[in-house]
Amino acid sequence: MTVPAASEAVIVDMRDFSETGLFLLCSDDFMPPIGAVVEVQTTEIEDAPIQTAVVVRIEPGVGFGLAFQR
Repeated sequence: MTVPAASEAVIVDMRDFSETGLFLLCSDDFMPPIGAVVEVQTTEIEDAPIQTAVVVRIEPGVGFGLAFQR
């Protein structure tokens, strides 16, 4: 995941991946605020595209939900 506004990239685990979004597991240290735009790319698929997404839900201490922007 990359947060373009902060120019920071981190590798995190994901769950609940779908066509419309995903949930990323991470500590509160890497949690962007609701409404933040991030770029995500899975490492599970070779040459996976970079997707732009917006933070729509936060679970403190667990992670956050993203909705892909179209």
